[in-house]
Formats: sequence, structure tokens, C-alpha cells
Amino acid sequence: MRKIVILETECSSGDCEALHIESARYQDSEPFSGTFRVFDLNDCCLVDTDTGKRYADVFCHWGHGCEEDEMLRLEICDPIEFGTMGWDGEVVIRIAFEDEGS
Repeated sequence: MRKIVILETECSSGDCEALHIESARYQDSEPFSGTFRVFDLNDCCLVDTDTGKRYADVFCHWGHGCEEDEMLRLEICDPIEFGTMGWDGEVVIRIAFEDEGS
């Protein structure tokens, strides 16, 4: 498995909905954690009925470019610690594999 690194965060000024995910994976990566902005706390999480895996759709860019949609689907490995409306703090906005982070 490849390690994920957080390339960039930004400070939210209390105007977003956010999920703090203690253990997530992206593209079969090693587990990582962070607080991510979501569009709607009521609709951002889902379960694949075939596999039983849980996912969250978050606002986050992959790698260095901004050509792709900023939504990523993260696999949730552990229970979500908290979700909140009006988050005032750091949110992850860009991730990559460790060997692609520089």
C-alpha cells in the first residue's frame, strides 16, 4: 500500500460542513486522517451494498493539478469521529501519494 500525504490545507472560517475522519483510504492507500469539507452532512456518506465498504464524498483535490473535479470518494475504515456544521478550523484540500508529493 502507498502512503498518502496532505499537500495543502486551508482555514475554514466557520462557514462549512466538515467531517473529521480518523482512518480513511484513497485508491487502496495506507490509512490516513484529516478534516474534510463536505457538501452536505446528510448525503456525503454511503455504503456499497455489495462489499459493505463505507465511503464519504469530500471536497479535496488529488495531486498538484486542478484540472479534475475537486470531489474525492474516500473509503472510511473506522467510525467517523465527528461531523459538524459551521466548522472553524483547518480542512484538507489536496492530497497525493507520498512519492508524488514533491
